[in-house]
Amino acid sequence: MPTTASKPPVLRRVMAAGLTGAVLLAVTAYVVRAETALVAVRGARPGALLSNLKAQPAVQLDRLSDETVRAAIAAAPLDQRVVNVAMARDARLHGDTRTPAWLEALSRLGWRDTLSLQNRLYAVALRDDLLGILDITDALLRRRQLSDQIIPIVSLLEGDARSRPMLVQRLAGRPKWREQYLGTVGHLATREQLLSRVALLNALERHGALAKGEVVPSINSFDRAGLTAQAFALWQRVQPGVTRPLDDGHFDRAGRSFEAGEEPVLFQWQLMTGEGFSADVTRNGAQAALTIDWSGRGVPMFAQQRTSAMPGRYALDLEVPAEKRAELPAFSFRLACGNATIPFAAMGVDPTRLRTMAPVPCAFPTLQIAGDLQSSTVAHQMTINHVALRPLGTAPEAH
Repeated sequence: MPTTASKPPVLRRVMAAGLTGAVLLAVTAYVVRAETALVAVRGARPGALLSNLKAQPAVQLDRLSDETVRAAIAAAPLDQRVVNVAMARDARLHGDTRTPAWLEALSRLGWRDTLSLQNRLYAVALRDDLLGILDITDALLRRRQLSDQIIPIVSLLEGDARSRPMLVQRLAGRPKWREQYLGTVGHLATREQLLSRVALLNALERHGALAKGEVVPSINSFDRAGLTAQAFALWQRVQPGVTRPLDDGHFDRAGRSFEAGEEPVLFQWQLMTGEGFSADVTRNGAQAALTIDWSGRGVPMFAQQRTSAMPGRYALDLEVPAEKRAELPAFSFRLACGNATIPFAAMGVDPTRLRTMAPVPCAFPTLQIAGDLQSSTVAHQMTINHVALRPLGTAPEAH
C-alpha cells in the first residue's frame, strides 16, 4: 500500500502534466492564429503598392484588422512581404506620414521581395534620389523581375546629365542585365531619347569594348529615326574592317553572318526571298558569292545594303562569271534616297561597268539589286562575285 511520503512526487507529476497540456494548447492556439493571420496578410499582397492604393486590389487591405496585422508581424517579423502589406495598409488608412519608418524597416530586410522593391522605388523617385533609383532598379533587374516596366525607368537616367555617369559606372561593372538593357530599344521613341542612348554608348565604350549584340538594336533604331550618321559611326566601332562607301563587296561577311543567325544591320547585305525568287550567299571554298534565282515575273527586290556614300555621282563595278554577263540587263541596280531612286546604267558595251544616271541627292543611300521589267517571262539565274561602289572618276579597285 502506497505510503504518504510517495504522494508529493505523484502530485507533482500530475500537476506538471496538466501544465504542459495547458501550455501546448496555448501554443497550438497561437500557431493557428498566427498562421491564419499570415495567410490573410499575404493574401492582400496584390494591393500593397504605394503607387496604386486607390485601385481595386487595395480594397483587400481594408479587410485586415489591427489584430491580424500585429499577429502576422509578430509571427514573421523578418518577412518583407508581411511588413510591406502592413506599410501599405497603414498608408491607405492614415496617409503616408508614417511610411518612411516602414520603408526604413523594409530596407533592412534585403532585396528579395518584388513588391517591396517597387514601393521603395516609388519612395526614392518622389525624393528624386537618383542613386536610390539606380540601386533598386538594379536589384529588380538582377532578379529578372518586371523588366518590361523597369527598363524604361532606368532609361530615364540616360537622359539626365546628373545620373548618366552613375548608370555608365553600373553598366561598366557588367551586371547580368547589361545585355538585356542595351538590347531593349522599343521604348526609345523620341529623338532626345535616342541621342541620350548615343551619349550612353559613347561613354560606356571608354570603359571597354562594346559587344556587337549589345549595340545592333540601337544601330537599327538610330537609322530608322534618321540618325544614320550616328548609326554608322557606332557600326564602324563594333564591326572591324568596314569599307566605304560599300562594305563587304565580296559577300564574305554576309555569308558568315547569316550562318551565325545574327540580327541583320542595314549596313550589311539584306537578302530577300519570295514567291518566284530567292537570293542567297553561297560559298566555294574561301570564296562567297551572291546567287539569285528568279522566275522572271514581277520586279522583285533581291538584295540591298545601306551604304556610307555621300551626295554625288557614283560608278558600280560588277564581277560576274563570263557565262552570266548576258543576263545582267534583266537586273536593275539603283541607289535609293527615301522615295527617290537613282538608277545605274551601262555607259558602254560592258554591262559590268555602270554609272549613276543622275547625282545622288542624299547621304547614306541604299544600294538595291532588283529585277527589271521584262517583256516576257524568262527564268534567270545570276551569280555576282563582287560589287564595288565608288565615286565617279576614281579608279576601280583591284579584285
